[in-house]
Amino acid sequence: MMAGGISHTLPQLPFTDIESESKEELYERFSQSLKTAGARVVLLDVSELEGYLKEKCPGVIDLREKSVWERYKGMKPSEMEAKAGSVLVSGKMGVAENGAVWVDETCFPERLLPFITGNLILSVDEKKIVRDMHAAYAAIAGKLQGFGVFISGPSKTADIEQSLVYGAHGAISLDVVILRG
Repeated sequence: MMAGGISHTLPQLPFTDIESESKEELYERFSQSLKTAGARVVLLDVSELEGYLKEKCPGVIDLREKSVWERYKGMKPSEMEAKAGSVLVSGKMGVAENGAVWVDETCFPERLLPFITGNLILSVDEKKIVRDMHAAYAAIAGKLQGFGVFISGPSKTADIEQSLVYGAHGAISLDVVILRG
């Protein structure tokens, strides 16, 4: 009962069986969620990734290579910012409902790197796209060690004049590479 004696019941919502989505439907929903959040999305075979990076992202810091990690361990944020123009991080899973990609501290040497770079590139195996946050949390339950975060879209914020600003709290741009095979 609400104030004034008015009672409201919520309407019954139609049931949507999202658990029966195919991999293609999950990919489409994941891609659309990312695009809505302002990210660029590309679908590549694993064998095409190196060529794509050379052509579209010259000078990218490829954090899939553990040998690269030593250069960034213990580095001051100002030094890191100067060196980290584009960074590639291998994501653990993608979430179709919101375009989020799960990364944890096993993906990079310093937790600041995905946020201080100008262009963040996240790669995700197409087989690791889950339907929603319920499935995502179930997938990481009991496996969480240290720092982890879901990242979706480039960083955006608006000031009091409602001017949209990119990159205030993270990367100015986000590319997500969905890998097949």
